[in-house]
Amino acid sequence: MLFIIVFPFLSIAQEGRVHDEPNLIKFNALPLVIGKFTVEYERLLTDRISVGAEVAFRPSNLLPFRSFIEGRIDDDDVRDIVRNFRSTSFSITPEARFYTSRREAFTGFYVAPYLRYATYSANAPYNFYVSFENMGQVLFERSELIALSGNMNSFVGGVSVGANFKLAEKWYLDWRIVGPGFGIVSGSVAAHVQLEDWERQMLHERLIEIQQELRDFTIPIRIDPEILNDGVEVRVRRSPWAAVRAGLSIAYRF
Repeated sequence: MLFIIVFPFLSIAQEGRVHDEPNLIKFNALPLVIGKFTVEYERLLTDRISVGAEVAFRPSNLLPFRSFIEGRIDDDDVRDIVRNFRSTSFSITPEARFYTSRREAFTGFYVAPYLRYATYSANAPYNFYVSFENMGQVLFERSELIALSGNMNSFVGGVSVGANFKLAEKWYLDWRIVGPGFGIVSGSVAAHVQLEDWERQMLHERLIEIQQELRDFTIPIRIDPEILNDGVEVRVRRSPWAAVRAGLSIAYRF
């Protein structure tokens, strides 16, 4: 993917002035707010064009901003899933940058198209509860914690805007103001659980209701639940996905 972005500008770079110290290594402090570690690299092609890549990792943790999400969900089961959902993520994001300033290299406002590949390991415990009542008397009830786990992958393309500032001889501040992106996500989660036939039917109906709740809340994610003899699998079919990049990075030039 990085080659696809870089290739159109290689001929331009060959005609441009060769720079001493054409590299920046950066540490993005802003994602630390949500427990993500991010390192970036950028290399000049010309005075006003560069290419680079970002590598980011978020160890297993609860969803960021989960309280905000929970407050906008009406369904108790979906709210519990969001509250207990844990994920690990890894992403790589190549980009090309076009600086608008004619001043020193690595300084000024920029526009940066990018591609991002991300993979997520998800753990979503779901408390499946069923009961039968007759004339107000509970004849049967069962509560089963279904520990759904699996992986999802996404591809996103977008454009960032920001500005680079020189702080000292070799030190820079990279302020990525915003970088919206859109793409697709797919994957699956599954769990092993023993259920009776009528319980499987009830679980399938409940998962369909959860799907509708998700669609009402946010970007429509298409899920395909399948109830197996020894468990359940929920496939996430190719669905719309979105991402927003932002950053405040300290960079060292070399």
